[in-house]
Amino acid sequence: MQFGHLTALFRVDRSNWAFLCSCGTTHVAKAAHVVRPNGTKSCGCHRSNLNGLHDSPEHMQWRHSYSEKWPE
Repeated sequence: MQFGHLTALFRVDRSNWAFLCSCGTTHVAKAAHVVRPNGTKSCGCHRSNLNGLHDSPEHMQWRHSYSEKWPE
């Protein structure tokens, strides 16, 4: 079954499944999170796109100010 960029491979345990992402990465996630309308759609590789704003000056400024407020 296909869920966004994830294709179900096999069941890992009671609630987790292994998925193959369209980028080629294997990702384990809770099935309940994947089937939600706003749930997990990829291994995380598509999250960084931010609708094309990832490399914009505004986004870079936000990332810089965010990292100053909450250093890791």
